[in-house]
Amino acid sequence: GGKDEQYQSCNNNTGCFLKEDADDEKVCILFFYCFSIFQFVFFLSFLSSYQVHVSDKNNIFLTCVRLWHPHVILATLFWESYNKNIQHAALSPEKEKKGFFMHIIASIWSHLTGIFGTVVLVTALISVVIGLIERYHYATQKAAPGLSPDTNRNKAAGEDAVIRKDPHSDARKIAVITGASSGLGSGYAKAIDKNPKAYDVNEIWLIARRKNRLDALARQLHLPVYVIPMDLTDPGNLKWFEETLKKENDRSSSFSVSVLLNCAGFGKFGTSSEIGHTEEGRMIDVNDKAAVNMTDLLIPYMRPGSRIGQICSVAAFQPIPGFNAYAASKALLYSYSRALRVELLKHGISVTAVCPYWIKDTEFIEVAAGKKRNLPLASRSDSIIRFSLWDIRHNHALSTPGVVCTLDRIFAGLIPDEVMVFLMKKFL
Repeated sequence: GGKDEQYQSCNNNTGCFLKEDADDEKVCILFFYCFSIFQFVFFLSFLSSYQVHVSDKNNIFLTCVRLWHPHVILATLFWESYNKNIQHAALSPEKEKKGFFMHIIASIWSHLTGIFGTVVLVTALISVVIGLIERYHYATQKAAPGLSPDTNRNKAAGEDAVIRKDPHSDARKIAVITGASSGLGSGYAKAIDKNPKAYDVNEIWLIARRKNRLDALARQLHLPVYVIPMDLTDPGNLKWFEETLKKENDRSSSFSVSVLLNCAGFGKFGTSSEIGHTEEGRMIDVNDKAAVNMTDLLIPYMRPGSRIGQICSVAAFQPIPGFNAYAASKALLYSYSRALRVELLKHGISVTAVCPYWIKDTEFIEVAAGKKRNLPLASRSDSIIRFSLWDIRHNHALSTPGVVCTLDRIFAGLIPDEVMVFLMKKFL
């Protein structure tokens, strides 16, 4: 019979080939072997350039796994796709066999999108379940007993820069805000002061270096205020603050920290060689060390229902050439905040990483660039404060208070760092 009869006699489970298809099969097999040889050479070249001590068998094993397994996956996908396309061609003689390699590429692409699509969907469902469990956990935690915020209104700072009720009168529930002399820190203080019951606060502690600005802000607030002018990077100041916490705790019958907002931070545009190690070191001290130290000092005074807001940045989601040290410092704070949230979950203390985009009406951009600079799609501080406080109040793990930072959060997790670095370099 003709070709149709020959095709009909094929086993449907394994497929078969016509004699004229043998050349296609040989070409594909040859391509597969060449591809495998290329993989092996590629692997050896990387292994030879990879600085590994031969005596350290663990390092060699890990290096082999890291460098070889992507090529094994590619080879496996190629071979599976090849077999499926050969079988499909054998069982469908009426279809043309042109573009055979394109079918294989399309099949590999289909496998990859299927695998990673499934991974994304499964992990998304898992994250939703974890979020629901966290919300239930926070909701069932009982806050420590305390009285509602005092209705007395004090408006003038004293000589010791302290505005406070009698510390022995009732429970003191503190909101501690670093970097409070300007920008987000100042805005957060005003927002909490307007609605203290929502945050279970009846006293605010303002921390920054510029005392005159803190005093001016204190006069605008209605709650009792403790003004603490200090440099958070000075170990001596941190020691003093630790002792102050102990004294204030001893003076009050019920002393607790309801809210901590770490807003202190700054950035500098420029390459690492342009900025220099001194400025980059100071950036890490303020953005990371200060936030971690303040968090560690205040956690012992928190209770179930307390909240921590770490002001990170959208820069934490990807490396940024020309803004390298700042982005790296915020990535550290972001990772620290996400892990700390899990550590404190059993205590009923919520941690939210706040990752805003550029903010046009604060000092940040001017300090970072050394001059006023208009960055596209920059947000306003009032919207950042409003949305992020909503997320903090509802115990969210992450706050991206704006459209741009939300999109960045999504696509930075999907696009490889190599591509994101290139885009960030062109963008800045």
